[in-house]
Amino acid sequence: MCPVYTHAHTQVISVSGPVKVALAGLCDGTRVVSVAAGSAISAILTDKGEVVTWGAVHSPPHRVDTCFGDGEVGVQVAAGGPYALAVTDKTRSVWVWSR
Repeated sequence: MCPVYTHAHTQVISVSGPVKVALAGLCDGTRVVSVAAGSAISAILTDKGEVVTWGAVHSPPHRVDTCFGDGEVGVQVAAGGPYALAVTDKTRSVWVWSR
């Protein structure tokens, strides 16, 4: 049985194998279509355009796409170091966040 990773801590977490991330708050039937990870943050993009992040910045995993406004959804995610980024669908705006 694989462990389930339900929240992050600000210190480094070391695991000896794969760990499933519990992504609460997503719609039923939602599929992850893209993942990105930096040294202090991880992000996913779902098939519905939801963007979820977790790590040293946000703990536990939570949606950030609700900040985009005007019905915008994510179409791409990226991460590096402590930063995560998302591109939105309508205006092609780039959103960035960190700690």
